[in-house]
Amino acid sequence: MKIKNKVRGWLLDGQYGQPKGLVGRWLGQRMVRQHIPETDWTISLLNLAAQDQVLELGFGAGRAIELVATRLSTGQVSGVDISRAMVRAAAHRNARTIKSGKVLLKQEDLTHLSFNSDKFDKVFTIQTLYFWPDLQMALAEIYRVLKPGGCLVITLSTGTIDGTGLTHYQQLIDQKVLPVMRHLGFTEAYTREGPLSRQFKTTAVIGIK
Repeated sequence: MKIKNKVRGWLLDGQYGQPKGLVGRWLGQRMVRQHIPETDWTISLLNLAAQDQVLELGFGAGRAIELVATRLSTGQVSGVDISRAMVRAAAHRNARTIKSGKVLLKQEDLTHLSFNSDKFDKVFTIQTLYFWPDLQMALAEIYRVLKPGGCLVITLSTGTIDGTGLTHYQQLIDQKVLPVMRHLGFTEAYTREGPLSRQFKTTAVIGIK
């Protein structure tokens, strides 16, 4: 069992932040299954309108992109992910809507977004905050590309059900994420508690520009 766990750890080391190759593609599909509760909940928080311009940061295998696209008629959902393997997986999943122009996927760093300012009505990200290379730069870029009145939803795990782990992420939200958002100019910045997902508590940071 120890050898099995060591091999598993070696294979997955670094993959969650930037999945690569066959292992990364397998992990992307695994995360789709694991994150169903928080994905559905996050999308409900967006209050999507048919004409919305939407951006997902770190779309993984592209399941949330697929769900959002079904709720848009004249709008478009774009996504950025740093992983080439995830771009390929999401492009395969969303091939039809990419061809129609409803979905646009890019491989890029969320701290340097290649979109015009004031472009998106809604921006969201699910279980990626842990891997952001520079929190302040990422939030500044998100603020830049959001339209005035636009909504940001950042969903993450902030603790285990038994209270023994991940509590430092709640501290990160309270001590850095929310203060940085308010400093950038978000008119509202607050949190909401979400559904339990596996053994984890789920929290959404919500900002209105």
